[in-house]
Amino acid sequence: MDPRLFLIGLWRHECFRTFQDKLITIEDQKMYCDILDKITKEKFRETLGFEDEQLLTNLMFADF
Repeated sequence: MDPRLFLIGLWRHECFRTFQDKLITIEDQKMYCDILDKITKEKFRETLGFEDEQLLTNLMFADF
């Protein structure tokens, strides 16, 4: 895996865990997810040359 995609995935994971987990309604969570997807595409698609499918892959991170 490209290290840049790994870091984007980690950033998205942390955004979800930090912000989306605190939203109560499904509608708010969906809106947040849409905003995060839009920002990810805007900031990383053209700059780094990745496809949307690569950028929006949900990676799971855990420490055991």
